[in-house]
Amino acid sequence: MRKKNYFKCVVVLMLIGFLLTACGSTLSKPDSNEPSTTKVLMEDKLTFEEGEERWVLGNNKIARSSIVTITFLDALKDMPKEEAWDVSQEQNGTVMAWIKLTEQTQLDFEGYDLYITADGRIRASSGNSLFAGYENVTEIQFNNCFYTDGVTNMYTMFHSCGSLKNIDLHNFDTSQVTDMYCMFYDCNHLEQIDVNSFDTSKVTNMGHMFSRCIALTEIDLSGFDTSQVTNMFVMFNDCRGIKELDLSKFKTEQVINMNSMFYDCTSLEKIDLSSFDTSRVTNMHAMFYDCVSLKSLDLSNFNASQVTDAENLLYNAGITAQEAGFPQ
Repeated sequence: MRKKNYFKCVVVLMLIGFLLTACGSTLSKPDSNEPSTTKVLMEDKLTFEEGEERWVLGNNKIARSSIVTITFLDALKDMPKEEAWDVSQEQNGTVMAWIKLTEQTQLDFEGYDLYITADGRIRASSGNSLFAGYENVTEIQFNNCFYTDGVTNMYTMFHSCGSLKNIDLHNFDTSQVTDMYCMFYDCNHLEQIDVNSFDTSKVTNMGHMFSRCIALTEIDLSGFDTSQVTNMFVMFNDCRGIKELDLSKFKTEQVINMNSMFYDCTSLEKIDLSSFDTSRVTNMHAMFYDCVSLKSLDLSNFNASQVTDAENLLYNAGITAQEAGFPQ
């Protein structure tokens, strides 16, 4: 009787061992055909040096100026394999791109539509000049496929996208971003932009952020957290279409540079700077230069104790420094 029980136990233990081994083998060796969970788009930054060739995602046969639309997709199976090239950060085939001759007929050059795809979400490794220099792009469709979580740098991200009229950024995660310098610089056909979803709590540099967005007529920055910003140099330079700016929620206690901040905002009639703390600002050179429509301005709350350059503060503006109550 004991022998039978003994053999039963041995058989049961062997069976359990076999099952555990099989399960362990399955868990430790995932299907090699399963796509990687990390699908990161390659970094593709420019230096903006004179004469620099601006290529598309590492492909030195395709110029950025030839692209008219950019579309993000979430399925590799739809790509033309013979025409696509690897644009993943790790060069492991998880993110691919291809171009197709555009159907837009009004162009006076040979234009292409650019497609970027992966099986699932595509993460940006950096925003540094990622879409900069696509001067003829009229539309960017992110399609909830493009993610910026983890990105710290959006320096010149859309620099010189001169044909974009609008762009949907509601899905952008900017919670880790520290640099937005020149982010929308020279987007001179951009008519509207919604940045209400932006988390700017870590941003230190907003210099040139909206500079030369001459077609913008309004912008809501009520949700901006500027408590860590030190540089607002030329932030709204040449925003000639904006008539009113409500910056009453701006926290500027860390800002050092406000040089030419509203330079050539020729249509600006009303601006609320009541929350501005300028106790650390050293440079206010040409801050309101050529704001010819600005007839009313209250600068009586400004602290100019650290300012070393306030030359041309209100040059050719609709109001003088004395009328605005700027501390002498």
